Amino acid sequence: PPALHTDFVGQRYGVALVALADDETPKHGPELEAIKKLKASAGALPRDEDFQAFLGTETEESATNVLRNKLGIKSRSEFDTNADARVAFVKLREDFQLWLKRR
Repeated sequence: PPALHTDFVGQRYGVALVALADDETPKHGPELEAIKKLKASAGALPRDEDFQAFLGTETEESATNVLRNKLGIKSRSEFDTNADARVAFVKLREDFQLWLKRR
């Protein structure tokens, strides 16, 4: 861009490099696929009556709200950039699996 020639010497720039598929869309790497699966799991678990009981709720809506509060997020789309929320969700899901085994 022409601005590169006229900006001051110390100007900082950010650049993104993404692998493209044959259709010119960004390729999804393994990390993005893992995040996609976590988001799907976080969307499905609140519908599970056992998960609702694990959280101490009785409806999908209340389980979703409790899950969001526990993870400190407003929506699953935050998994894309919030590694802490992803780790917390994996831990919560593991705790749920252990809880199921003890029932």
